[in-house]
Amino acid sequence: MSDNSDCEDKEETSNEDAQEAPNNPPATFESLGMSPWILKQLSGLGISRPSPVQLHCIPPILAGRDCVGIAKTGQGKTLAFALPILQTLAVDPYGIYAVVLTPTRELAGQIGDSFRSVGKVGMNLREVVVTGGRDTIRQSLDLDKRPHIVIATPGRLADHIRTNSTFSLSKVKYFVLDEADRLLEGGFDEDLSCIISSLPSSRQTLLFTATNSPSVTSVIESSNNNPFLWTSPDLSDKSTVDHLTQQYLLTPPEARDAYLVQLLLTRQEETPKASSIVFCRTCRQAELIGSLLARVALKTSSLHSVKQQRERMASLASFKSGHSKVLVATDVASRGLDIPEVDLVVNHNVPRDAVDYVHRVGRTARAGRGELL
Repeated sequence: MSDNSDCEDKEETSNEDAQEAPNNPPATFESLGMSPWILKQLSGLGISRPSPVQLHCIPPILAGRDCVGIAKTGQGKTLAFALPILQTLAVDPYGIYAVVLTPTRELAGQIGDSFRSVGKVGMNLREVVVTGGRDTIRQSLDLDKRPHIVIATPGRLADHIRTNSTFSLSKVKYFVLDEADRLLEGGFDEDLSCIISSLPSSRQTLLFTATNSPSVTSVIESSNNNPFLWTSPDLSDKSTVDHLTQQYLLTPPEARDAYLVQLLLTRQEETPKASSIVFCRTCRQAELIGSLLARVALKTSSLHSVKQQRERMASLASFKSGHSKVLVATDVASRGLDIPEVDLVVNHNVPRDAVDYVHRVGRTARAGRGELL
Protein backbone atom coordinates (compact mmCIF):
# COMPACT_ATOMS: atom_id res chain seq x y z
CA MET A 1 0.00 0.00 0.00
CA SER A 2 1.20 3.50 -0.74
CA ASP A 3 0.92 6.20 1.91
CA ASN A 4 -1.42 8.67 0.20
CA SER A 5 -4.82 9.40 1.72
CA ASP A 6 -6.81 8.02 -1.25
CA CYS A 7 -5.26 4.60 -0.71
CA GLU A 8 -6.07 4.71 2.99
CA ASP A 9 -9.71 5.55 2.23
CA LYS A 10 -10.07 2.62 -0.15
CA GLU A 11 -8.38 0.25 2.25
CA GLU A 12 -10.87 1.29 4.92
CA THR A 13 -13.72 0.62 2.46
CA SER A 14 -12.44 -2.91 1.85
CA ASN A 15 -12.13 -3.55 5.58
CA GLU A 16 -15.70 -2.35 6.07
CA ASP A 17 -16.83 -4.81 3.42
CA ALA A 18 -15.22 -7.61 5.41
CA GLN A 19 -16.80 -6.39 8.65
CA GLU A 20 -20.23 -6.24 7.05
CA ALA A 21 -20.09 -9.95 6.24
CA PRO A 22 -22.58 -11.80 8.43
CA ASN A 23 -21.37 -13.77 11.41
CA ASN A 24 -22.89 -16.87 9.88
CA PRO A 25 -22.34 -16.41 6.13
CA PRO A 26 -24.25 -18.55 3.67
CA ALA A 27 -22.70 -21.95 3.18
CA THR A 28 -24.27 -23.03 -0.11
CA PHE A 29 -24.10 -21.83 -3.71
CA GLU A 30 -27.87 -21.52 -3.73
CA SER A 31 -27.75 -18.92 -0.95
CA LEU A 32 -25.17 -17.00 -2.97
CA GLY A 33 -27.75 -16.56 -5.71
CA MET A 34 -26.53 -19.16 -8.19
CA SER A 35 -29.07 -20.25 -10.79
CA PRO A 36 -30.57 -23.76 -10.67
CA TRP A 37 -28.73 -24.82 -13.84
CA ILE A 38 -25.39 -23.87 -12.29
CA LEU A 39 -26.28 -25.72 -9.09
CA LYS A 40 -27.05 -28.81 -11.17
CA GLN A 41 -23.71 -28.60 -12.98
CA LEU A 42 -21.78 -28.11 -9.74
CA SER A 43 -23.56 -31.08 -8.19
CA GLY A 44 -22.53 -33.20 -11.15
CA LEU A 45 -18.93 -32.11 -10.58
CA GLY A 46 -19.13 -33.08 -6.91
CA ILE A 47 -18.95 -29.48 -5.68
CA SER A 48 -21.51 -28.80 -2.96
CA ARG A 49 -20.23 -25.88 -0.87
CA PRO A 50 -18.36 -22.70 -1.75
CA SER A 51 -14.80 -22.19 -0.60
CA PRO A 52 -14.03 -18.98 1.35
CA VAL A 53 -12.83 -17.06 -1.71
CA GLN A 54 -15.99 -18.07 -3.59
CA LEU A 55 -18.18 -17.26 -0.61
CA HIS A 56 -16.84 -13.72 -0.27
CA CYS A 57 -16.17 -12.75 -3.89
CA ILE A 58 -19.18 -14.08 -5.82
CA PRO A 59 -21.80 -11.71 -4.26
CA PRO A 60 -19.90 -8.44 -4.99
CA ILE A 61 -19.11 -9.61 -8.53
CA LEU A 62 -22.81 -10.34 -9.11
CA ALA A 63 -23.54 -6.87 -7.69
CA GLY A 64 -21.42 -5.35 -10.47
CA ARG A 65 -18.35 -4.36 -8.46
CA ASP A 66 -14.71 -4.71 -9.39
CA CYS A 67 -13.10 -7.38 -7.24
CA VAL A 68 -9.73 -8.60 -6.02
CA GLY A 69 -9.56 -12.06 -4.48
CA ILE A 70 -6.34 -13.12 -2.77
CA ALA A 71 -6.26 -16.67 -1.48
CA LYS A 72 -3.83 -19.52 -1.12
CA THR A 73 -3.35 -21.85 -4.01
CA GLY A 74 -5.91 -24.60 -4.44
CA GLN A 75 -8.80 -22.66 -2.89
CA GLY A 76 -11.03 -22.47 -5.98
CA LYS A 77 -10.26 -19.00 -7.31
CA THR A 78 -11.17 -19.99 -10.89
CA LEU A 79 -14.77 -20.79 -10.02
CA ALA A 80 -14.93 -17.61 -7.91
CA PHE A 81 -14.92 -15.59 -11.12
CA ALA A 82 -16.22 -18.20 -13.59
CA LEU A 83 -19.54 -18.78 -11.82
CA PRO A 84 -20.75 -15.16 -11.66
CA ILE A 85 -19.61 -14.62 -15.26
CA LEU A 86 -21.65 -17.62 -16.43
CA GLN A 87 -24.61 -16.59 -14.27
CA THR A 88 -24.89 -13.13 -15.84
CA LEU A 89 -23.98 -14.35 -19.33
CA ALA A 90 -26.90 -16.79 -19.31
CA VAL A 91 -29.33 -13.91 -18.78
CA ASP A 92 -28.23 -12.08 -21.94
CA PRO A 93 -25.77 -14.21 -23.93
CA TYR A 94 -23.61 -12.52 -26.50
CA GLY A 95 -19.98 -12.65 -27.59
CA ILE A 96 -17.36 -11.57 -26.67
CA TYR A 97 -18.64 -11.31 -23.08
CA ALA A 98 -15.52 -11.91 -20.98
CA VAL A 99 -11.76 -11.92 -21.46
CA VAL A 100 -9.59 -13.91 -19.04
CA LEU A 101 -5.82 -13.41 -19.13
CA THR A 102 -3.30 -15.82 -17.64
CA PRO A 103 0.51 -15.90 -17.67
CA THR A 104 0.94 -19.44 -19.03
CA ARG A 105 -0.53 -21.61 -21.76
CA GLU A 106 -1.22 -24.52 -19.45
CA LEU A 107 -3.18 -22.38 -17.02
CA ALA A 108 -5.21 -20.92 -19.90
CA GLY A 109 -6.17 -24.43 -20.99
CA GLN A 110 -7.14 -25.37 -17.45
CA ILE A 111 -9.36 -22.30 -17.05
CA GLY A 112 -10.99 -23.13 -20.38
CA ASP A 113 -11.76 -26.60 -19.03
CA SER A 114 -13.35 -25.08 -15.91
CA PHE A 115 -15.65 -22.81 -17.92
CA ARG A 116 -16.52 -25.69 -20.23
CA SER A 117 -17.31 -28.11 -17.41
CA VAL A 118 -19.97 -25.78 -16.00
CA GLY A 119 -21.26 -23.92 -19.04
CA LYS A 120 -21.17 -26.32 -21.97
CA VAL A 121 -24.24 -28.36 -21.04
CA GLY A 122 -26.09 -25.69 -19.08
CA MET A 123 -26.02 -22.93 -21.70
CA ASN A 124 -24.07 -24.24 -24.70
CA LEU A 125 -21.11 -22.03 -23.81
CA ARG A 126 -18.68 -21.08 -26.58
CA GLU A 127 -15.16 -20.50 -25.27
CA VAL A 128 -11.84 -20.09 -27.08
CA VAL A 129 -8.35 -20.54 -25.67
CA VAL A 130 -5.89 -18.18 -27.39
CA THR A 131 -2.23 -18.88 -26.62
CA GLY A 132 1.11 -19.23 -28.31
CA GLY A 133 2.06 -22.59 -29.77
CA ARG A 134 -1.28 -22.89 -31.60
CA ASP A 135 -2.26 -22.09 -35.16
CA THR A 136 -2.82 -18.33 -35.47
CA ILE A 137 -5.14 -18.53 -38.49
CA ARG A 138 -7.33 -21.12 -36.79
CA GLN A 139 -7.52 -18.90 -33.71
CA SER A 140 -8.53 -15.90 -35.86
CA LEU A 141 -11.36 -17.93 -37.38
CA ASP A 142 -12.49 -19.03 -33.92
CA LEU A 143 -12.46 -15.43 -32.67
CA ASP A 144 -14.46 -14.27 -35.69
CA LYS A 145 -17.25 -16.61 -34.54
CA ARG A 146 -17.66 -14.37 -31.48
CA PRO A 147 -17.26 -16.86 -28.63
CA HIS A 148 -18.72 -15.97 -25.25
CA ILE A 149 -15.44 -16.32 -23.33
CA VAL A 150 -11.87 -15.72 -24.51
CA ILE A 151 -9.13 -17.20 -22.31
CA ALA A 152 -5.71 -16.04 -23.43
CA THR A 153 -2.10 -15.29 -22.72
CA PRO A 154 -1.37 -11.56 -23.18
CA GLY A 155 1.12 -11.81 -26.04
CA ARG A 156 -1.03 -13.85 -28.40
CA LEU A 157 -4.24 -11.91 -27.68
CA ALA A 158 -2.42 -8.61 -28.29
CA ASP A 159 -1.16 -10.01 -31.62
CA HIS A 160 -4.73 -10.72 -32.73
CA ILE A 161 -5.84 -7.22 -31.74
CA ARG A 162 -3.01 -5.68 -33.77
CA THR A 163 -3.44 -7.85 -36.88
CA ASN A 164 -7.13 -8.79 -37.07
CA SER A 165 -9.20 -5.76 -38.09
CA THR A 166 -12.51 -7.61 -37.56
CA PHE A 167 -11.70 -8.63 -33.99
CA SER A 168 -13.27 -6.37 -31.37
CA LEU A 169 -13.44 -6.33 -27.58
CA SER A 170 -15.70 -3.28 -27.44
CA LYS A 171 -18.60 -5.06 -25.72
CA VAL A 172 -16.67 -7.02 -23.11
CA LYS A 173 -18.43 -7.08 -19.75
CA TYR A 174 -15.75 -8.79 -17.64
CA PHE A 175 -11.97 -8.46 -17.77
CA VAL A 176 -10.19 -11.00 -15.56
CA LEU A 177 -6.52 -11.22 -14.61
CA ASP A 178 -5.76 -14.64 -13.12
CA GLU A 179 -2.41 -14.87 -11.33
CA ALA A 180 -2.64 -11.09 -11.43
CA ASP A 181 0.62 -10.46 -9.57
CA ARG A 182 2.58 -12.27 -12.29
CA LEU A 183 0.77 -10.51 -15.13
CA LEU A 184 1.39 -7.09 -13.57
CA GLU A 185 5.07 -7.59 -12.74
CA GLY A 186 6.19 -5.73 -15.86
CA GLY A 187 7.02 -8.32 -18.48
CA PHE A 188 3.56 -8.04 -20.06
CA ASP A 189 3.16 -4.24 -19.90
CA GLU A 190 3.13 -3.57 -23.64
CA ASP A 191 0.67 -6.35 -24.41
CA LEU A 192 -1.58 -5.46 -21.47
CA SER A 193 -1.65 -1.84 -22.61
CA CYS A 194 -2.76 -2.94 -26.08
CA ILE A 195 -5.50 -5.19 -24.67
CA ILE A 196 -6.81 -2.72 -22.08
CA SER A 197 -7.04 0.09 -24.63
CA SER A 198 -9.37 -2.14 -26.67
CA LEU A 199 -11.76 -2.73 -23.78
CA PRO A 200 -14.76 -0.57 -22.83
CA SER A 201 -14.39 1.64 -19.78
CA SER A 202 -17.67 0.27 -18.35
CA ARG A 203 -16.29 -3.25 -17.88
CA GLN A 204 -15.89 -5.05 -14.56
CA THR A 205 -12.27 -5.83 -13.67
CA LEU A 206 -11.56 -8.93 -11.59
CA LEU A 207 -8.12 -9.77 -10.20
CA PHE A 208 -7.31 -13.11 -8.56
CA THR A 209 -3.98 -14.21 -7.17
CA ALA A 210 -2.34 -16.30 -4.46
CA THR A 211 0.15 -13.58 -3.52
CA ASN A 212 -0.45 -9.86 -3.23
CA SER A 213 1.90 -7.25 -4.69
CA PRO A 214 2.10 -3.44 -4.99
CA SER A 215 1.03 -3.69 -8.64
CA VAL A 216 -2.17 -5.51 -7.71
CA THR A 217 -2.88 -2.93 -5.02
CA SER A 218 -2.34 -0.03 -7.41
CA VAL A 219 -4.77 -1.47 -9.97
CA ILE A 220 -7.61 -1.85 -7.50
CA GLU A 221 -6.91 1.58 -6.00
CA SER A 222 -7.36 3.15 -9.44
CA SER A 223 -10.81 1.58 -9.87
CA ASN A 224 -13.88 3.81 -9.82
CA ASN A 225 -16.29 0.87 -9.66
CA ASN A 226 -16.64 0.51 -5.89
CA PRO A 227 -13.87 -2.13 -5.70
CA PHE A 228 -14.15 -5.05 -3.30
CA LEU A 229 -10.97 -6.52 -1.85
CA TRP A 230 -10.92 -9.84 -0.04
CA THR A 231 -7.78 -11.39 1.38
CA SER A 232 -7.78 -14.79 3.02
CA PRO A 233 -7.32 -14.10 6.76
CA ASP A 234 -4.62 -16.76 7.08
CA LEU A 235 -2.62 -15.43 4.15
CA SER A 236 0.54 -13.38 4.01
CA ASP A 237 2.59 -12.64 0.92
CA LYS A 238 5.17 -15.27 1.83
CA SER A 239 3.07 -17.87 3.61
CA THR A 240 2.63 -21.46 2.52
CA VAL A 241 -0.45 -23.61 2.83
CA ASP A 242 -1.22 -25.41 6.08
CA HIS A 243 -0.47 -29.11 6.58
CA LEU A 244 2.70 -28.87 4.49
CA THR A 245 5.86 -30.56 5.75
CA GLN A 246 8.92 -28.61 4.61
CA GLN A 247 12.39 -30.12 4.72
CA TYR A 248 15.77 -29.36 3.19
CA LEU A 249 18.62 -31.62 2.13
CA LEU A 250 22.07 -30.05 2.21
CA THR A 251 24.30 -31.58 -0.49
CA PRO A 252 27.63 -30.83 -2.18
CA PRO A 253 26.90 -29.09 -5.52
CA GLU A 254 28.58 -31.85 -7.53
CA ALA A 255 26.41 -34.51 -5.85
CA ARG A 256 23.06 -32.73 -6.07
CA ASP A 257 21.76 -34.80 -8.99
CA ALA A 258 22.81 -38.06 -7.33
CA TYR A 259 20.96 -37.13 -4.16
CA LEU A 260 17.89 -36.23 -6.22
CA VAL A 261 17.91 -39.57 -8.00
CA GLN A 262 18.26 -41.46 -4.73
CA LEU A 263 15.50 -39.43 -3.11
CA LEU A 264 13.03 -40.16 -5.92
CA LEU A 265 13.99 -43.83 -6.23
CA THR A 266 13.52 -44.31 -2.49
CA ARG A 267 10.22 -42.49 -2.66
CA GLN A 268 9.04 -44.77 -5.48
CA GLU A 269 10.02 -47.89 -3.57
CA GLU A 270 8.24 -46.75 -0.42
CA THR A 271 5.14 -45.32 -2.15
CA PRO A 272 4.83 -46.64 -5.72
CA LYS A 273 1.77 -44.54 -6.55
CA ALA A 274 3.20 -41.25 -5.24
CA SER A 275 3.81 -38.43 -7.71
CA SER A 276 6.48 -35.74 -7.55
CA ILE A 277 7.35 -32.45 -9.23
CA VAL A 278 10.98 -31.34 -9.54
CA PHE A 279 11.40 -27.62 -10.21
CA CYS A 280 14.45 -26.36 -12.09
CA ARG A 281 15.62 -22.83 -12.86
CA THR A 282 16.24 -23.21 -16.61
CA CYS A 283 14.73 -25.10 -19.54
CA ARG A 284 18.08 -26.77 -20.28
CA GLN A 285 18.40 -27.98 -16.71
CA ALA A 286 14.84 -29.33 -16.72
CA GLU A 287 15.50 -31.28 -19.91
CA LEU A 288 18.76 -32.72 -18.58
CA ILE A 289 17.25 -33.75 -15.24
CA GLY A 290 14.28 -35.30 -17.04
CA SER A 291 16.61 -37.36 -19.23
CA LEU A 292 18.64 -38.43 -16.19
CA LEU A 293 15.59 -39.63 -14.27
CA ALA A 294 14.30 -41.50 -17.29
CA ARG A 295 17.66 -43.31 -17.53
CA VAL A 296 17.21 -44.71 -14.01
CA ALA A 297 13.76 -46.09 -14.92
CA LEU A 298 11.65 -43.37 -13.34
CA LYS A 299 8.55 -42.59 -15.39
CA THR A 300 9.24 -38.94 -16.10
CA SER A 301 7.74 -36.06 -18.09
CA SER A 302 9.25 -32.62 -18.58
CA LEU A 303 7.53 -29.27 -18.97
CA HIS A 304 9.21 -26.02 -20.00
CA SER A 305 8.78 -23.18 -22.49
CA VAL A 306 11.18 -24.52 -25.14
CA LYS A 307 9.00 -27.57 -25.74
CA GLN A 308 6.43 -27.40 -28.51
CA GLN A 309 2.88 -26.89 -27.33
CA ARG A 310 1.67 -30.38 -28.19
CA GLU A 311 4.59 -31.85 -26.23
CA ARG A 312 3.83 -29.62 -23.25
CA MET A 313 0.21 -30.72 -23.27
CA ALA A 314 1.19 -34.37 -23.62
CA SER A 315 3.64 -34.12 -20.71
CA LEU A 316 1.08 -32.50 -18.44
CA ALA A 317 -1.63 -34.98 -19.43
CA SER A 318 0.72 -37.90 -18.79
CA PHE A 319 1.51 -36.61 -15.31
CA LYS A 320 -2.10 -35.80 -14.43
CA SER A 321 -3.24 -39.25 -15.54
CA GLY A 322 -0.60 -40.93 -13.39
CA HIS A 323 1.27 -42.49 -16.29
CA SER A 324 4.33 -40.40 -15.37
CA LYS A 325 5.16 -40.28 -11.69
CA VAL A 326 7.68 -37.42 -11.92
CA LEU A 327 7.25 -34.06 -13.64
CA VAL A 328 10.43 -32.03 -14.15
CA ALA A 329 9.50 -28.43 -14.85
CA THR A 330 10.45 -24.79 -14.80
CA ASP A 331 8.20 -22.19 -13.20
CA VAL A 332 5.68 -22.53 -16.04
CA ALA A 333 4.20 -25.26 -13.83
CA SER A 334 4.39 -23.32 -10.57
CA ARG A 335 1.22 -21.24 -10.85
CA GLY A 336 -2.41 -22.17 -10.82
CA LEU A 337 -2.27 -25.65 -12.32
CA ASP A 338 -4.65 -28.00 -10.54
CA ILE A 339 -2.74 -31.25 -10.15
CA PRO A 340 -4.40 -32.58 -7.00
CA GLU A 341 -2.41 -35.75 -6.40
CA VAL A 342 1.11 -34.31 -6.03
CA ASP A 343 2.77 -35.79 -2.95
CA LEU A 344 6.25 -34.30 -3.19
CA VAL A 345 7.71 -31.06 -4.55
CA VAL A 346 11.48 -30.80 -4.90
CA ASN A 347 13.24 -27.50 -5.54
CA HIS A 348 16.34 -28.58 -7.43
CA ASN A 349 17.29 -24.91 -7.30
CA VAL A 350 15.89 -22.76 -4.53
CA PRO A 351 14.10 -19.81 -6.22
CA ARG A 352 15.48 -16.34 -5.63
CA ASP A 353 12.09 -14.91 -4.74
CA ALA A 354 10.10 -16.17 -1.75
CA VAL A 355 6.86 -15.66 -3.70
CA ASP A 356 8.05 -18.12 -6.35
CA TYR A 357 8.75 -20.62 -3.57
CA VAL A 358 5.19 -20.22 -2.27
CA HIS A 359 3.77 -20.93 -5.71
CA ARG A 360 6.03 -23.92 -6.29
CA VAL A 361 5.23 -25.70 -3.04
CA GLY A 362 1.56 -24.88 -3.59
CA ARG A 363 1.50 -27.66 -6.19
CA THR A 364 1.20 -30.03 -3.22
CA ALA A 365 -1.06 -29.68 -0.16
CA ARG A 366 -3.68 -28.08 -2.41
CA ALA A 367 -6.77 -27.32 -0.34
CA GLY A 368 -5.31 -29.33 2.54
CA ARG A 369 -4.08 -32.29 0.49
CA GLY A 370 -0.48 -33.46 0.36
CA GLU A 371 2.18 -33.99 2.96
CA LEU A 372 5.73 -33.44 1.89
CA LEU A 373 8.09 -30.92 0.35
